[in-house]
Amino acid sequence: MNDEAFAARPSWVAARFPTNCRGCGAPIAPGERAVRWARSGALSCAICAPAELYANRPASREPREAA
Repeated sequence: MNDEAFAARPSWVAARFPTNCRGCGAPIAPGERAVRWARSGALSCAICAPAELYANRPASREPREAA
């Protein structure tokens, strides 16, 4: 992974300020865990984040055969 792609990855953070989820608009209080999207700085709540994270994930490789 190159530096630009690494810097753009979303990460779990504790919100520092009150804000709203970018996905559903629910309020996010300071101290709540949320996903911060690096490029936009927007936060997603714990309910929306997994769906958004896995929706943008590349397809996995084919499963290996059992040995």
